[in-house]
Amino acid sequence: MIYKNLILPCLVFTVVTVFAQSDRNPDPRATDILQSLEEKMSKYADVTYQFNLRIDRPQSDPVIKEGVFYTQGVRYKLEMDDYIFVTDGKSQWVVDKEATEVQIHDYQTLDQNDLSHPQSLLAIHNNPNFDYHLVFDGKDQNKSVQKIEFKPLDRSSEYAKARLTLDKNEGMISKIEVFVKDGSRYTLEILKTNGDQNLASTHFEIKKGDFPDYHVEDLRLN
Repeated sequence: MIYKNLILPCLVFTVVTVFAQSDRNPDPRATDILQSLEEKMSKYADVTYQFNLRIDRPQSDPVIKEGVFYTQGVRYKLEMDDYIFVTDGKSQWVVDKEATEVQIHDYQTLDQNDLSHPQSLLAIHNNPNFDYHLVFDGKDQNKSVQKIEFKPLDRSSEYAKARLTLDKNEGMISKIEVFVKDGSRYTLEILKTNGDQNLASTHFEIKKGDFPDYHVEDLRLN
């Protein structure tokens, strides 16, 4: 699927409290940190992220991408050099700049276990299929940080673990790393987070005149 091939196309926080799961044994210290994070993020009507994404795969050169992600409820817009992803909660637009093509799909709820997508990645602390523990609380490169590691409860999962780093001074996520059992590693570094930018609903739409020279393929069924 194009979303997975692009790797990590959005950064949505899902405000759901599922920390108390019978199959999990989470670290209470980590739970307190994550709950504080959720409380802070849930106050924003919209959030804008600037980020770098590094993809390391065995026997391949690293791939580094830059992007800006805007989110407002189920709506999101991701702008990168080669692609733009947009959804208004009903339709999804994929703008392929190299192919000069726009594809339109019906909106689909994301599989929370697909950690190649940051919507799942940044909501991993709400995922009942992962356990988590605080593994570091101190200075790292002259910054006060806390690191929480997540491990899948399902031993057959393709993921070995994920690590979330929070900047203690800002109270925000600064980095997320995903370690895949095949040796791949995804590092999402959040450069800047801004809340309540008063984004209009039209910011999360693609109109016919936005890309006049592009081929449009409407694949919606509804």
